Order: sequence, then C-alpha cells, then structure tokens
Amino acid sequence: MSKKKTRKRTAPRGSGYNSLLIILVSLALIAIPVYMLGRVVYESYMESGEPIIAERFEDDLPNKITDEQIASVKDRVGAMADVESVLANLQAGTLKVQVDLRDNVTAEEIQEIQVQVYNQIASVLPIQTYFTRTDMVKNYDLEISLYNNPETLDVYSIYLKNASMSEPRADLVSTPLNPTVTIDDEQLNFTQLLNQANQINDSFLVDVTVEQIEGMIEKLREAVMIESDEQADLQFYLTELEAKLQRKLAQ
Repeated sequence: MSKKKTRKRTAPRGSGYNSLLIILVSLALIAIPVYMLGRVVYESYMESGEPIIAERFEDDLPNKITDEQIASVKDRVGAMADVESVLANLQAGTLKVQVDLRDNVTAEEIQEIQVQVYNQIASVLPIQTYFTRTDMVKNYDLEISLYNNPETLDVYSIYLKNASMSEPRADLVSTPLNPTVTIDDEQLNFTQLLNQANQINDSFLVDVTVEQIEGMIEKLREAVMIESDEQADLQFYLTELEAKLQRKLAQ
C-alpha cells in the first residue's frame, strides 16, 4: 500500500504582518488622545498659581481701545482749562478716567465740566462705536471721576456711561443723597462699618437692594470725611459701591 502524503497547512503569507499593522494602528489611535490629555493636564499644572490677565469681552469687541487712543484722551482732557492732571486706563472692560480739577472748583462748575470731559473723550472714542451695546455687539463701559482734591474730595462727581445705557448718568458724590443723615465720629464704629460695606460689596450681584446700597453710600460719604485708620479702605468701598449703584440703576 502506498502511504498518503500529508501536507502541512501554513498560514497565508502576509497575515502576520497585517495583524501587527492593526495592533500598531490601534495603539496609535489610543496614544494620541492620551498624549493630548496628558499635555493639557501638565500645562494646567505648570501654570497653576499664575494670575489670569485678560480683558472682559476681549474676543467680542469689534473696536478695541488702543494705548494710542487712551494717550490722546489724556492729552485732550489734560488741555482743558480747569484740569490739573488726568489718569486714564482700561480695567475689566471699563475705561476709567480720573480728572483732578483746580482746588476751588464748585459743585455747579463740576457738573458742567464733566459734560465737557465726556465730549472730549467722545471726540477720540465715539460713544456709539465704543460705549454702546447692541444685540450683536458688546462694548466698553465709561466711568469718569472728577474731583477738586484727591485727598479731601470736597467736590467729587462720577459721570458714568454703561454700554447698556442710552445716556450717561451723573452722581455728585460729595452731596449726600439724604442730607439729614449724619454720623457722630465719637459713636461711629469704623471697623463695623467697614465690615458692613465689604459684605454689601461682595453680595452686590446676589441679594442687595438699591436702598441698601444707597444707605451704605450715605454712611461711607460721612465716614470718609473723618480722620481714621480705616479712611482709605472706606474710600475704596465708597468708590466701588457708587459705581455699582449706577450699574444697578441702569439695569
């Protein structure tokens, strides 16, 4: 009898190569997103603790205010007859202009001067273009502070134009909202008042009413006229709450 020859089956040529290729491609597909995720986590870790410096609406403003325009605003306002010095800068989407006037300026005069300052700024930065919001465009806020003496603030006014406001609003800060409200410096607890002002300032967007803000502003206006260790801090909260009151009234 003849013996039958048995053939050894061999794997098709190239099948091992194809399997290896599939494995390598799969590993690559997994490695790429893992690498990208790891890189994001690493960069976030390395940058932790560093301040985030950015302007509000930075990518939404079609017309950005430049350093050259701010310099031009300072030059024009500084050239006005009653102006002694001018500071101007951008802070969190708000152009803040501080105008130090001659010491003997009156409350009546400052109300006229603030309109002239506003017009000088508008000649460099048109209000409709830079300080007016539309349904499609966000824009800057404008805050003008005018005073006769930065130390005493005997005559002090804030002229505010939020982007959502159709017209600017003036607030003669040195004149109490309620002239009958007075504070006895011997009975006043400055630390307690400072804590109350801080609480209202921090809770501004939550549950603070216009009446509460106005009441605190009245107290602060009287308190900052009295020499105390807390005078500078009280002045800070007074300025903050006055600006926030204007924004709340404009809503």
